[in-house]
Amino acid sequence: MSVAFESVADALLDGFGREHLDETLRYLSVSLGCLAASLAIVTKEEVRTVSAIGSKVLSWRRPIAGGRTGRLSFPVVTDQPDALAALAAHFPIADNSRNLLVIPVIELDPAKLLVLACASFPSGADLAAAAASAQRIVQILRSQVRLLAELAESSALACATEPAGPVGVAEPREPFGAANPEPPEVVSDFLLSTLVRRRSMRVRRDLVYFGVRSWRSPLKSYQISALRALKRNPPPAFLHTVAAEVADEAVRLGGRQAFQSVTAVPCGHSGPDGFSQQLGIEVARQLQLPFVRVFAYRRVSGSSHPKTNAKRPPIQMIAAPDGNTLLVDDVATSGAHIAEAGAMLRKAGAHVTPLVWISA
Repeated sequence: MSVAFESVADALLDGFGREHLDETLRYLSVSLGCLAASLAIVTKEEVRTVSAIGSKVLSWRRPIAGGRTGRLSFPVVTDQPDALAALAAHFPIADNSRNLLVIPVIELDPAKLLVLACASFPSGADLAAAAASAQRIVQILRSQVRLLAELAESSALACATEPAGPVGVAEPREPFGAANPEPPEVVSDFLLSTLVRRRSMRVRRDLVYFGVRSWRSPLKSYQISALRALKRNPPPAFLHTVAAEVADEAVRLGGRQAFQSVTAVPCGHSGPDGFSQQLGIEVARQLQLPFVRVFAYRRVSGSSHPKTNAKRPPIQMIAAPDGNTLLVDDVATSGAHIAEAGAMLRKAGAHVTPLVWISA
């Protein structure tokens, strides 16, 4: 991979490691019957543990007296000759250690390799069978690392072309992952598993709006890139899941009988039927309420950066809201957009509850 190794490793550690990697390793150790498992990065000089349960099952022996260097030795089980060759390039391999299984996950760059290591198997355990059973987890980890690499590249491009300051969510300027695109399901799984579930209440221009999730700080740039990619053509399962979270929060806020209709903040960057409109329609379907397109589409060029809010054309209403209205949007960065829409609904005499999926 051409992306800087440290950014991928740190994203794995900060985003996945604290909550997901440990659980993944714990599940793996139970299913394989071993007492310890770890995800680690190995080089010729050191081993860096990304996540571990039980104990750190890999260690590196530092240079010893007389100029000799200690050796890291264990049996390696893999049915992929190229993976074994890549592993062998990083450190000497010997076959005199027992009860330790190491499976290469992915080569991060020519000098660094991500490996999955499991140790302390029962006596007489079949390590080859254990390795075969672990392949599903290895494939998932491999997909996640590749995705993080793609997101890092996409994020770097966005940072180079967008103004400094708070980050909005816009359409990508280049095709996402054009060289080796990950399936949309992998991208949506990444986003749904890393966004923080944090109910929030914020105020903008005397309008109170509510949020369901928030960005995870170490992964924010990756998450924004993932959302950009998904908004271009959202997978039905992703749209359904997001809408379910918004609908559930609406029920928590007011109960099932609190609303008579649903509407959405008008799209600007993604066309008249962009993600916020699709989200509003799906939320209305799940709540069994009518969706009313209250606002006219207004085309906005450039990014959805908060600094561009003042340059946007004003929102125009094209239909009257129907009773108590649930106002939906996918992301509120500064809150200006949803506050403008909510203020217009109030001015028209509606009782409005603004609700966003991600509140910055």
